[in-house]
Parts: sequence; C-alpha cells; structure tokens
Amino acid sequence: MKKTYLLFIILLWGTLSVSAQLYRYLETEDGLSSRRVISIGKDLKGYMWFLTLEGIDRYNGKQYKHYKLSVNDLPTQQFPNLNSLHIEDNGHIWVTGKNGYIFKYNTFQDTFDLVMSASDSIDTKKRLPFTHTNLDKSKHLWLCTKNKQYIYHTLNGTFTQLESPIQREVNYIAQGKGNQYFIGTNSNVYIAELYDNQLSVKTDSLLENFHVIQHLYYHEPTSSLVIGTLMDGFYLYNQQERLLEKLGNMNDVNINAVIPYQQSQEEILMAMA
Repeated sequence: MKKTYLLFIILLWGTLSVSAQLYRYLETEDGLSSRRVISIGKDLKGYMWFLTLEGIDRYNGKQYKHYKLSVNDLPTQQFPNLNSLHIEDNGHIWVTGKNGYIFKYNTFQDTFDLVMSASDSIDTKKRLPFTHTNLDKSKHLWLCTKNKQYIYHTLNGTFTQLESPIQREVNYIAQGKGNQYFIGTNSNVYIAELYDNQLSVKTDSLLENFHVIQHLYYHEPTSSLVIGTLMDGFYLYNQQERLLEKLGNMNDVNINAVIPYQQSQEEILMAMA
C-alpha cells in the first residue's frame, strides 16, 4: 500500500524555532466579530471570509467588514442556524445552515441575498434541521436531514430530493473521483455514485462500526480516504487496495480541516483540536 504522509499542523509548534514561526492572531479587539469561528474561506481576491457566531466577516489583511443576514428584512439568528460557508472555484460565495436558508454573496450590492429557503420546498410539519451541508466540485450544494438528502443546483437554482437508500443522519460528505461520493453517518461510511438525482450506494465491511464519523477527506492522487471519528481516532482507507489503517492512537483529538500540502502528490496537512 502506498502511504500518504500526514503532516500534523498541531505538531509544528515543537519543530519550529520561535524566530521562524510566522503567524498572527486575529482577535475581537482587531475587529473580528467573535472568537467562535465556525467556517473559513478565501476568495479569488485573497480576502478571508469568516463565519462566526455573530455573523460574517470579510478581512482584507488590514480591515474587517461585517455582514448581517436577513430574511424578509428581519435579521436571522446566526448560530446555530448558519454553520457553513462555501466558496466556489469561480469565486461565488454561499452560506448555508441548519434552518434551510441558502444565501449567496452579491458582488454588485456587496450583500448576502437569500436565494432559497429549503424548508419551503420540503413537506414537513416540524422545523427542518439540516445535519450537514456541503458544496461539491460539480457545484451542487448538498443538504442532509436525519434521513434524506437533497441537492441545490447552484447553476440553475433548482432544488431536488435525491432517491437514496441512506436513511440515516449524514454527518459528512467527501467527493471522490467524478460522480463518486463518500458519505459518513454516525457508524458507517457509504460509497455512493450520483446519476440523475439518484444515489447508487455500495457498502464495505471495512467501513462499518465507527463511533460517529466527523470528517472525511478524499486524497485523489493516492485514492485514499481520511476518516476522522469522534471516539476512535482517525483512519486511512485505500479504495484501490481495500485496506484500512488506523493512524496513531490519538483518540482524543478531532480533525477540523484537511488540505493538500503545496503541490505534493503524497502529503496533506491536517489541523486538529
């Protein structure tokens, strides 16, 4: 099995000298709305976007600009309703949340516009809690409830319920190659393919009986899936060779983010807490 080398950001503190460390704390005293940052993104202009407990902040390296989101001219509660910020490779910025609201950044008006309330399109008598939202490479916004999955097509504004055999709460989705997706629940990781708004799902006995999937990341050059769990630590699953390997004994840390390391084909950075 060709292994993916993992660089743990949390360990860099002990390997770099103080003089070599390049970092800057962003505090509320400098203009950040809240220390509780839920989601972070970077746009094509290099601006950093922070979704916080108090709203959305845009940071240009010197100054912050704050954005409040509203529905029918009334401010919407930021947290826990809003919990995801997504930036497409074309620069479009989306904000989604558990309450089913979908906002898009309007570059001309410099505002966030409500483009859809998913709860209006779903037949339910209860308040609609989305357990996970995700933007894939095909410009689909995935919105998952406790037993169903939906897609908002950002290109044409249509909203569709998927035909899916997965009737469990979805915690995380990672896109593999093409139209393949890895879908994590409280206990299993499903391997699914999306065709015409229908999910075809496969199971693998190696990807069962986890204790709460919290994070998934697919590393395409090595066909490997990083699996972060709440209680079991994290694993590396090689799809081609069908091998599952536990990475260390760190059961008390959670993966917050995984990104490619520069242009390397075998290395990734993992930020953990």
